[in-house]
Amino acid sequence: MSFESLLHVVDSSMDLPVLDDGPIMNQIVQLLTNMDLRMKRLEHVMFKIGNIETLLAGMKGQISEIDSDLKIMKEKEKDRDDSLMKISNLCDKVSKKTEENYSRIEKLSTDVRSINDHSKSVVNQVSTIESEHDKLIQTVVDLQCRSMKNNLIFHGLKENTGENTEELLRLFIARELGVDYHFEFGNVHRFGRHTTGRNRPIVARFIYHKDLEYILSVSNRLRDKPYGINQQFPAIIEEKRKILYRVMKTYKQKGHKTRMVRDKLFIDGKLYEQSGHAEDNENTLPKTAPVYRPWKDPPADRRSKRRCLSSGSPSYSNDMDYTFTENNPIA
Repeated sequence: MSFESLLHVVDSSMDLPVLDDGPIMNQIVQLLTNMDLRMKRLEHVMFKIGNIETLLAGMKGQISEIDSDLKIMKEKEKDRDDSLMKISNLCDKVSKKTEENYSRIEKLSTDVRSINDHSKSVVNQVSTIESEHDKLIQTVVDLQCRSMKNNLIFHGLKENTGENTEELLRLFIARELGVDYHFEFGNVHRFGRHTTGRNRPIVARFIYHKDLEYILSVSNRLRDKPYGINQQFPAIIEEKRKILYRVMKTYKQKGHKTRMVRDKLFIDGKLYEQSGHAEDNENTLPKTAPVYRPWKDPPADRRSKRRCLSSGSPSYSNDMDYTFTENNPIA
């Protein structure tokens, strides 16, 4: 029974005839009044309970959202933990790799130090080898110079097929140099690559060095003629002599006395250095140089061994052809 139905019963009861027992009715009324108060209180409580239920419903929704957020956060935290684990593993790998690299670097450093020590030894060995190589080159060049000591090169004699080179050279010496002595040759031949239109030079090896000196002493008779005579030297010496020829010519024009020995130029008796003038070296170079004295006459100790061309040398005619096409400097 609802509270309104109860009130209706109470109101209806007021129309009933009043009993003589007044206290009982008063007690009943009092009881109903108390019940009414209690019902009102219950209604108030029920209203609050309804509000609480509404609040609880809202809180439930919020709790659901919070729970959802917590799940998301847990998932993110799990992912973060996984990421941290991956980062930790990566850091471990990097640390391990770093230690390995450090060990390798230490080993490489040791190897580099060993290589440096070995390279110093190699450099010293190379320096020694280079020094020995230079000495060997000097020795070889010296040996070549010695082997060519008795060689003279004659430039410009016309080359003919089937020619007798030695006879042609003897004829040239007799007619152009005016020397009617018989020289002893070890070998006479042309050298160089044969080229059409050019005459290869002739190299002659004299048995006696004094014969070579004698030919050089009269080589000035070829001045203003298209002939050339010079000593033979190794290629390395010739390259240096080509440079020194120009220097020698310059000093000659200035009135200095010049003389060239192999690849060395002496100016006024002092060795010329390309870094400066001969005067710059007078404190470190010899004061005098060997003097070359050309013969005016054949040496006395060899005259008996020479034979006049008219008695034993090959004959020649005035129309023999030894025309020159090159004009080389006379040594």
